[in-house]
Formats: sequence, C-alpha cells, structure tokens
Amino acid sequence: MFPRVNQFVGISDKQYNLMKSYAPKKAAVHLIQNGIDIPNHTFKPFQKDDIKLATIGGICDRKNQMQCLELIVLLKDKINVHLNIFGTTFTPIDVAYKKTLEHFITENNLENFVTFKGNETNFDNIYSQSDIVLSTAKEEGFGRTIIEAMSYGIPVITSDKAGGPSTIITHLQNGLLY
Repeated sequence: MFPRVNQFVGISDKQYNLMKSYAPKKAAVHLIQNGIDIPNHTFKPFQKDDIKLATIGGICDRKNQMQCLELIVLLKDKINVHLNIFGTTFTPIDVAYKKTLEHFITENNLENFVTFKGNETNFDNIYSQSDIVLSTAKEEGFGRTIIEAMSYGIPVITSDKAGGPSTIITHLQNGLLY
C-alpha cells in the first residue's frame, strides 16, 4: 500500500494497531499518545431540557454543515435543541455554500434553532456553549476539533469516515460514530 514509506506514527492505540496491520513488514510503526486521557465509558443520556449542539470549522461543503441543519429539522419538534455553527467562509464557493445554509434555515423555519457564531478562537467560549459537538465532514484528516471537544469532556458525534474520526473515536466508548 505504501511501498516507499518506512516510518509511520500513530496518535492513538487504535491508529497504531491499524497502521501495524497495513504497513509493510520492514516499516517501523511508532505511537505518540495524543496526551488526552479519555476514560473508557459509555456516555449517559442527557438530563437536560435544552441541548446545545455545536459544529466547528470552516463553513464549506466539505465540512457538511447541511447535515447538521437536517438533524435540527428532525429534532426541533421532539426536544429543545439549538445548533451553534462556529466558523467562517474562506472562498467565494464557501460564501455561496453559506447562502445555501441560510436559505435552508429560512425555508425550514430554523431561525430560532440555529446561530452562526462566526470565527471563534477561544476554546472556553466554544465549549462552554456546547453540550455535544457534531463533526459531519465528508472527509476528515486528523480531526483536531474532535480531540479539543473530548479534552473539554464534550461528547462527540462524528461520521465513521476513513482517517481521523474513526481512529480517535471508539463507538459507544468515547463518542458516537454514524
């Protein structure tokens, strides 16, 4: 699979074991722990009347904030839920994508359920406003947002994509994969 690569570095036990199984026999595989101690437990159901969801990252089709909005449509009549979208646009294509999101919000009467928070670099501000972090990216590398949320004790729901999320999250142990 990687004939010219002779060194691999994993950041979790799960990633290390995956690399060991795919790396060429002569390749060295190293583990550098991510430094975040996440207990092995199943998350308990929320006992809250109001659940604050958050999605964090550049506003673009690849990050797939539309999927978060579709989730709000499904939940808004069942539970008291609010989605904060942290991030900004970077290109004209991203601006067009944000306009699509805004149109969807208007068409589905989600104005009271969704807030664009813009670019926020203070993690305390982000995670104090979040009960659950959603990572709905269509493709994801490392998934830094997932690690950050977990370090604040915030549960993460993310797609089971190859790469970052599935090497960080173990379904029903330290997050949810869908």
